[in-house]
Amino acid sequence: MSLPQMDRVRWIMFPDVRVPVTGELFNVNLQPDGADADGEPELPSLMRVMDLQQEQLARSLGEGHRVIHGVAGSGKTMLLGYRAEQLARAVPAGEAATAHKPILILCFNKPLARQLESVMVTKGIADRVHAVSFPKWCRDQLIAYGQTLPPNNAPAHYADELVQRVISGVDRRQIPSGQYRAVLIDEGHDFRPEWLRIIVQMVDPTTNSLLVLYDDAQSIYERSHSRRFSFKSVGIQAQGAPPS
Repeated sequence: MSLPQMDRVRWIMFPDVRVPVTGELFNVNLQPDGADADGEPELPSLMRVMDLQQEQLARSLGEGHRVIHGVAGSGKTMLLGYRAEQLARAVPAGEAATAHKPILILCFNKPLARQLESVMVTKGIADRVHAVSFPKWCRDQLIAYGQTLPPNNAPAHYADELVQRVISGVDRRQIPSGQYRAVLIDEGHDFRPEWLRIIVQMVDPTTNSLLVLYDDAQSIYERSHSRRFSFKSVGIQAQGAPPS
């Protein structure tokens, strides 16, 4: 078969390797069976699939802590979406006791979090994969475990106080650690060291499944182009891999 024919076969057989047209994150109108919003199968003339190297990387991330470095547009978020689905649909042998724990996707950007959440809904795994921005996750944790929310009269410091109260709650064991079977972090370059440190504690130690997507050249919100801390210092036992 020619390469275009092979791509077409892969597009049909493996819906999870389909990627959106340029400029879109995911085609959230696709149904889980590959049909569009009107129920008609979508078979574009130009197949939109991960190339073989991307697919191989997504399928072979392995267990433990993983850090994927890559520039904007290199397919990091696509890999994260695939990884979340893979983890949600397969519970490794010996992990039945942790199967009920959800998978957490965290990012800094609220619109990206909402988009990822929509993708999980479309894939039918939103009950197992929670996608949320980090500040919202902190607020949800405080509410869920009966902690006091900070006053909202100082918006500039509100997010920082949310984080600090979560840290204090975990330290006092009023907010439990190990809540998630896996944690996947998008936009890791915008996460502060104290954020990463608390997130690492949220991973169930029996699975130890953590994925961080990182762009060394991009930090939109902090306006910083260098990471001034080591992954090891925040508890991430990093094994890096660049997306192809």
